[in-house]
Amino acid sequence: MLEMLSAARARGPRLAEALSSALAAVRGADSVLFPACRRAAVLLIDGLGADQLRRFSGYTRHLRAQAAGRMLGCFPTTTAVALTSLTTGLDPLAHGVLEYQLYDEERREAQQMLSGWRRSADTARWAVPETVFEQAAAAGVPAVAIGPAKFATSGFTALSLRGAEYRPTSGVPGMVSALQDFLAEPGPGIAYAYAPDVDHAGHAHGVGSPEHLRALDEIDQALGTLRVPRGTSVLATADHGMLNPARHRLLQEVDGFEDDVRLVVGEPRLSGLVLRRPERAEEVAARVAAALGGAFEVVTTAALCDSGLLGEGPDRFRSRLGQVCVIGVDADSVLYDERTAAPGSLAMVGQHGGAHPRELMVPLLRW
Repeated sequence: MLEMLSAARARGPRLAEALSSALAAVRGADSVLFPACRRAAVLLIDGLGADQLRRFSGYTRHLRAQAAGRMLGCFPTTTAVALTSLTTGLDPLAHGVLEYQLYDEERREAQQMLSGWRRSADTARWAVPETVFEQAAAAGVPAVAIGPAKFATSGFTALSLRGAEYRPTSGVPGMVSALQDFLAEPGPGIAYAYAPDVDHAGHAHGVGSPEHLRALDEIDQALGTLRVPRGTSVLATADHGMLNPARHRLLQEVDGFEDDVRLVVGEPRLSGLVLRRPERAEEVAARVAAALGGAFEVVTTAALCDSGLLGEGPDRFRSRLGQVCVIGVDADSVLYDERTAAPGSLAMVGQHGGAHPRELMVPLLRW
């Protein structure tokens, strides 16, 4: 499965290129993702895997009418990684946001990247490189982020959307209306718009559930009203897809697990093991692989980073994933540490984070 991921990275295009391509287009350059234009926007529909357009075709009529193919979202297949790659134009190992939950070496604890920020000093300590919005400002191009009002002052917004004017909205119709207003404004500009509802419904009720299908239908109907003025362009895509894994596994199935592993970061489809004795990474990886079988691919963090699947970046970010990574590669399995598994996580029906094609591949829609 990881070989397939490597091939998809090589073929391109990738989500990480989308917002950078929007800025290049506004500055006069054609690309695979955008033609040269006056205003360009990237709309990210959280959790909309490429397979969902076909599987649920009765709920995606307007989306399918704009389909121009599919592309690789990100790996690991999780929102914090994808959005940071989108807004910086960089691979995960270059910007340092490698998973939903990372190991904080300074505090010797886990740090959630989407929430759980205690104060602004925390986000400053985890600061990512220059964003595309900051690059736009330096070039004299206004940059806008459109999203739910509740995210306007979040720690992750401060981390990943630096340099953008945040325009808060309410619901899918409000988001599409704000996007329409942006496109109608005079002069050059780039925008990023975010729609979380498909992902939220998938997590809570499962892919293909009535709630998930209603969320698909709502974004489909709302985008059916979008009118793109001459000289502007919109690309809609997603950060990752989603699965409904039915088999819950425990890391405690591994002999000696609690003696070897101090902390687990990441998420149920990609676990990062922080070892008590980091020098034993290869030995622990072999035992975990033997215990869990083919549902997961188990590699040392060093081997994963050296593989190029996370791009290239400074060695100092590697420890954020611990020393061993356990990656979901089938469609049916998730993995928990029973010492720390939260009821909310255990109750999630839809999951992502691993390396299955339905998690990796996202739609490419153009207006």
